[in-house]
Amino acid sequence: MPGLFGMVSQKRECLETQMAILASSMQAHGQYYSDFWIDQAGGVGFGREASHSFIRDQQPVCSPDGIRLMIHGQVCNGNDFMTTSSTDYTGDNKVNRVQSVLEKYLREGVGALASVNGGISSVVWNPGERTLILVPDRFGLRPLFYYYFEDEFVFASEIKTLIALQTVPLTLDEPAVMEYLAMDQIGHDRTFFRWIRRVPFGSVLTFKDGNISITESSPMVYHQPTQNRTDADYLDEFVELSRSAVECRLEAIDTIIALSGGLDSRFLTALALRNGKKPVTVTYGQKGSRDVMRARSIAKQAGLKNYTLILKENYLIENAESMVWRVDGLFNAFTCHGIVLTEIADRFSTVVLGNGLDQILYAARSEHHDLNSGMDIGLALFKNRNSYIAEPDWNGWFTQDWLKQVGNSVKDNFLYDLNRIQTDSLDNLIDSYMLNLYAVGVVSGLPMITHKMEFTEPFYDASLVNLLLNAPLHLRWKRKLEIDALKAISPELSKISGGPLYHPSTLEKFQQKLLKKEKNLFARLGIIKPIKIKPPSSTFTDMHNLLRTPINHMWLESILFSKQSLERGIIQPDTLRSTFDQHMQGEFNHTKALSVLVTLELFFRRFIDRDMTLPVIGN
Repeated sequence: MPGLFGMVSQKRECLETQMAILASSMQAHGQYYSDFWIDQAGGVGFGREASHSFIRDQQPVCSPDGIRLMIHGQVCNGNDFMTTSSTDYTGDNKVNRVQSVLEKYLREGVGALASVNGGISSVVWNPGERTLILVPDRFGLRPLFYYYFEDEFVFASEIKTLIALQTVPLTLDEPAVMEYLAMDQIGHDRTFFRWIRRVPFGSVLTFKDGNISITESSPMVYHQPTQNRTDADYLDEFVELSRSAVECRLEAIDTIIALSGGLDSRFLTALALRNGKKPVTVTYGQKGSRDVMRARSIAKQAGLKNYTLILKENYLIENAESMVWRVDGLFNAFTCHGIVLTEIADRFSTVVLGNGLDQILYAARSEHHDLNSGMDIGLALFKNRNSYIAEPDWNGWFTQDWLKQVGNSVKDNFLYDLNRIQTDSLDNLIDSYMLNLYAVGVVSGLPMITHKMEFTEPFYDASLVNLLLNAPLHLRWKRKLEIDALKAISPELSKISGGPLYHPSTLEKFQQKLLKKEKNLFARLGIIKPIKIKPPSSTFTDMHNLLRTPINHMWLESILFSKQSLERGIIQPDTLRSTFDQHMQGEFNHTKALSVLVTLELFFRRFIDRDMTLPVIGN
């Protein structure tokens, strides 16, 4: 995503040219706010490129003794700052938020940067100590990647920016690739490239005298509560903090709420209404999908204007490749549906997202019964997450040469990530791991829209997160606290299909039961495939059936069975062919395995081959 970039280099005579290359690689479409600073004598420079930025103050800001700070992201209320608004940057009462963040850093130290509410990434240069400090936000909203190679330390918000400099070897990290194929995510600080790493969320990276050190500053870890409070106390504070978090992020007139039919965006909309707002909402999905139908009902009940963006049958072909490029290959290609939000970027600069509560207010064992099996918890959790290409099938899926290269790395890395977490109970250990995994994985998809739109995440509000990380487990169990809060502040929205107070009529129950019996009968008679009786794989799209349409069938086959793909030496062609055919014939649902294979091949084409383009299928 657009954001920060910079370097410390011994090649001082080339510094300005190298910085210009980094800046150029950050730019995409739309109006950009640019900041650029170079100290040629000191061999350091950094900058920022951002479209529709929350922060338009000139950067970096500088202290009297020459310490420079640059930030990217959003600064919200609390932590000595006023509420955020586009009007903060106009008129006589202009607030320089970056200067305020610098003053907070000078008073309180580096931990102050991670605690800034709203989600920012930061870079600090201390010339007296010749020290560069990188601080991504705590929640994964504003990542920072880096490499150190041949006396050149380079960082950026996007991997593709680092690659543009053409000084880092694009050596594949085979264990990370295998990790992605097994679990659809790459954990902790790893990327697809051996020499490129992510600054772990909640950590601080310090580069000084050619050495890199990384320390945790504000880890996302659950702890048992230390205060004696009632459930009613937690509910009241949760509602108030949630209400405040939404209010301060809905000030700008060109902000729109992403409304699905799910619990989180429904709660988000209810909070906006409680604040006296009448926000415009946007919903997307396939025609007839649950999200589209439920969101329309919610918007109608609330009296809100709703834009509906219908996903076309060929949206995968149109968007998957460009999305993989936007997100540095770190997000599943089959989940490219979110890119459709950019269709309204000319009318709305910022989209309010409901991400967060389904990650933070979550108890894994309340939904995953396999984690209660009595098996060693590390192995049980690995089995739970290894749901894409499962370990028992690896000998059939992968070539022996590939398996020799990756060895036991996937499970070793998994257990390393799990054992890094220090907390006070088994449930808090599992849920802390899951929360950090989601921060690495789910939020990696946000860059698909940030070249055209900004985003804001109320449920990652600092005070709200701190409350939930220290709340009792039973309030996370089956998301009890959020459900109780929605029922309390908006019984009307709770009663709409998909809500906690929704009760289908006797007629609806009868129709659903009849339809189920009819499908089962047709399956037994061989009229429809058994896979057809299963529910859609997503509320946005019925993915496993969508892949079987002729146009998508041809597209997938052209990617997975291309000469380049088959010659990579990773997958056994016979297994791939049988799996593909089983899916296309409706015998089994292999959506997960196909999704990671397609994503990886698109990544190879754009980042490794670098000269490949997808064939054009259809019109």
